[in-house]
Amino acid sequence: MSFPQKAKLPKDFQVKFPLGAYVLAGRKNDNVIMVIERESQEIIDSIFIGGKFHKIYFSPDNRFAFVVNQQEKLLLVIDTQTFQTLK
Repeated sequence: MSFPQKAKLPKDFQVKFPLGAYVLAGRKNDNVIMVIERESQEIIDSIFIGGKFHKIYFSPDNRFAFVVNQQEKLLLVIDTQTFQTLK
């Protein structure tokens, strides 16, 4: 999947850019975060978060992404080097 340069994203679509070569993106109220390679704009991984997510935040050093799971009232931690959720 690639995205046209001037495409308008849906209002409920959230994209976060601080990972250099990668982007985390997804629709709010969905249960999957996509990992997209910036240069090729290809989805390289999908992270199942188990419920509707609301926001994506990052640690100051961008080592971890924090995803608010609105449905289950959880804060998920994603390792931004491996794109795995931490327990």
